Amino acid sequence: MGFKERISGVLMPISSVPGSPFCGDLGSGARRFADFLHRAGQRAWQMLPVNPIDEYFSPYASISTFAGEPLYIDLEDLVQSGLLQPSDMVGLPYGPRSQAAFRAAKDVKMPRLHKAFEAFRRTRGTKYHNAFDRFVDEAPWLGSHVAF
Repeated sequence: MGFKERISGVLMPISSVPGSPFCGDLGSGARRFADFLHRAGQRAWQMLPVNPIDEYFSPYASISTFAGEPLYIDLEDLVQSGLLQPSDMVGLPYGPRSQAAFRAAKDVKMPRLHKAFEAFRRTRGTKYHNAFDRFVDEAPWLGSHVAF
């Protein structure tokens, strides 16, 4: 980031964003936080790595430098996009508010993320597929990552 002037900002990992079950994600809570930073005159939000976490929930021993952690996908955004149904969110438990609970987040989110992916696969030709195809074409690291 090549700033020519001094700026202020915060360092906060995505997993600390409030509002999501078990750990923060890139959904509405993150957008509200970014809006808050803007209103407060902050110019930077430095995050810890958003790549996949390891079995000890650390992003620093990840299997990929480039891939993103699936737990940071917001389920509500998937409902809004039609890849999940509102009924998929009924009875969704909430974890502790004082710390991230990654294991519980995986138990709750991964089945729903798999369901959203299956819905994505069935809707060939939508705007999501165009963006997906562009991503695949522009991500040279992807082939070796999925093969791994």
